[in-house]
This record gives sequence, C-alpha cells and structure tokens, in this order.
Amino acid sequence: MRRGEVANGVNCYMKQHSVTKEVAVREIKKIVREYCKVVMEEFLTIKAVPRPILVRCLNTIRLVNVYYREGDGFSDPHGNLKDLITSILIKPLPLCYNVGM
Repeated sequence: MRRGEVANGVNCYMKQHSVTKEVAVREIKKIVREYCKVVMEEFLTIKAVPRPILVRCLNTIRLVNVYYREGDGFSDPHGNLKDLITSILIKPLPLCYNVGM
C-alpha cells in the first residue's frame, strides 16, 4: 500500500495472499457469497433469538453488501453512497399507489 492509502479488505487480501486486485476481489466475493448463505440459513432456522433482532442483523448485512458491491463504497469519496442514501432517505418510494389519480 502506498502512503496515505486507506486499508480495506481488498488491499489486505492482496498483501496477505500475494495476489492481484482482480483475484482478491473475486475471492472476497466468493467468501461473501458463502457467508450470506450461512446467515440466511441461520436466519431461517434459529428460534432462540427474537425475530426483530434477527431482522436487524440481516439488514446490516444487506447494507454492507450495498456499500461494497462495486468496490469500497464507504471510504471512496467519488462513490455513489451519497446518492444511495439520498434516494432512500430524502426521495423514498411511495408506500401506496393510487391508479385513479
């Protein structure tokens, strides 16, 4: 990593495994897919934890997926995270739709 560069999962994976950026991204996506399967299985089968807590955990994972789907969306100042948050909080979709209006 160069001086001033922010450490992220891709850079750490590249350094730890001595691979290119493309290989690191592919492997991290594979890891994420596997853990998403585990989370969904746990979400559907676990009974000891109240459902609202499980839903919050699942939503947190979904949010992280949105942040990092196309690279490092959280620490990238030129990413689309600002647009995404604006579209969710400032311009939300209407909950009902009146056909006759």
